[in-house]
Amino acid sequence: ASGIPAAGAASERYRRVGRLAVFGHDRLVCTLARHAARDIADAADARKLHDELKRLVEEEHNLRTRLYKAGVRDVSALVSPPPNAMDKIDAVAAEYDDKRVCVVCRHTCFLSAVACNCSQTSVACLRHPSYLCKCPPTNKYLIEWEPKERLDRILQGVAAHRAALEQRVEAAAAAAQGQEAAGALSAGAPAPPAPLPVEEQQQQQHEPPRGGLVSADAATTASSRDDASSGGGPPGEDSTSLGAGAAPVATTNPGAEVKADGAGVPEAVVTTATDRRPEEAVSASAV
Repeated sequence: ASGIPAAGAASERYRRVGRLAVFGHDRLVCTLARHAARDIADAADARKLHDELKRLVEEEHNLRTRLYKAGVRDVSALVSPPPNAMDKIDAVAAEYDDKRVCVVCRHTCFLSAVACNCSQTSVACLRHPSYLCKCPPTNKYLIEWEPKERLDRILQGVAAHRAALEQRVEAAAAAAQGQEAAGALSAGAPAPPAPLPVEEQQQQQHEPPRGGLVSADAATTASSRDDASSGGGPPGEDSTSLGAGAAPVATTNPGAEVKADGAGVPEAVVTTATDRRPEEAVSASAV
């Protein structure tokens, strides 16, 4: 069945040059279709067979309808030709096929043929009835070895077999894809993170967000600086106790620096000259 497309193309070339084939292409396709359910298990081969058979059947139906409309007589109710044997292709079948060859293209008329009252031996295929003789269409008649209903049944059987095979292939592909996905998931799934110790979990729960709070040391330092700038210096030292004419001098205690004014300039904690010894006060006034 895999060579059906090539056989169809060869049959068309033979018909163009008027060459007789070894055995009829139509007989080959119909015989394969008759045993498709038993012999064809590949979906691709079933598709090729169905496509070729569909082409033959559609062409047969269209040409028959056209010839009947043109005036060719339908004698299927009057004449019953021997049925086609589709069980096998043997010498007997080939000998019978040689008796119904188109006089124009040498194609074996396996499904039907056109004959005329003027000849008892000549027939033509449905493509060349006008080349059979010069008689009018009303003097010609069509012989049907395969009626339309039988052709439709054969085509439906092949179509059903093709659909069943394609569904089987799709189901197998879906199952394989599911197994592949499951294997990839089980092989490449990341391991779950290990649980943190209890101490780290508690630390994360009580840890403030970054940039949201300041440390306790920084808060204490800022509070002490605010107290100093607002006048809250060390106990016993009041800047308001300075005399009117006393000159401020720097203290020797470096840890007592505070903001002395609102301008932001750092100054030392000052003391009055009266708190010093006399010699230090004199030297300070001289300066």
